[in-house]
Amino acid sequence: MEMNDPKLIEKIQKMLELGRRGGSESEMETAMRMVHELLAKYNLTIADVKAPQEEAAVQDETSRSGQRIEVWQQSIWQSISSLYFCFHYIDRGSPHLQHVLIGRPSNVVVAKDMIAYIIATGKRLAVSYPTVKARNSFKKGFAFRIAERAGAELQRAKANKLTDASGTALILAPIYEQAEREARALLESKGIKIKVSTSQVSTGDAHAFHSGREAANKVSLQANGVGGSAAPVGMLGREVGKDR
Repeated sequence: MEMNDPKLIEKIQKMLELGRRGGSESEMETAMRMVHELLAKYNLTIADVKAPQEEAAVQDETSRSGQRIEVWQQSIWQSISSLYFCFHYIDRGSPHLQHVLIGRPSNVVVAKDMIAYIIATGKRLAVSYPTVKARNSFKKGFAFRIAERAGAELQRAKANKLTDASGTALILAPIYEQAEREARALLESKGIKIKVSTSQVSTGDAHAFHSGREAANKVSLQANGVGGSAAPVGMLGREVGKDR
């Protein structure tokens, strides 16, 4: 089985397209869960069939963002890429700001598809708000909750607490550890140093922010509401610095 498996990518892209057609938050949540399970099982298969000396090299891909990075999108890039066995950072040294993903080819392709899908969903759901402030607040709340959910799912995966549809446990901790080692090795080989920063982002319109969180929440209706104040929230980001 090749690392960049066209059949796997085609199947995942069809799942995402069905989610786009449905257009609701529940379809997005279902797509995220199913794609993660499928990609996780694929990575487990690769680990089983490949000898250590045959491990495929990680891949470094970029996606141009333009003159500025929207913080809500940056949060989605980072949280989803981590969940899907990739490492994300922003390269501010090029003429145009770049999102960079490091990971094995199929993981990179799937992570970028899922990120684009989630960002498009957030934009579409925000359109119903009449002001720019409210739309931006909705998108921040949406991204903040997506990052929370992805982080919780990642912790469960690393603790080997995820199961597939049949109830079989997915032993993913070694897969994530391998992905992290490969990312660190690639960064070191290129002389790239990563700076981790935390941005304090004002929630703005508290009602729209809360609605954004709810839109990104699981259908299980867990109690994850926020208060009524427009307090700032913290969003993590990674930026690049190179040894010259």
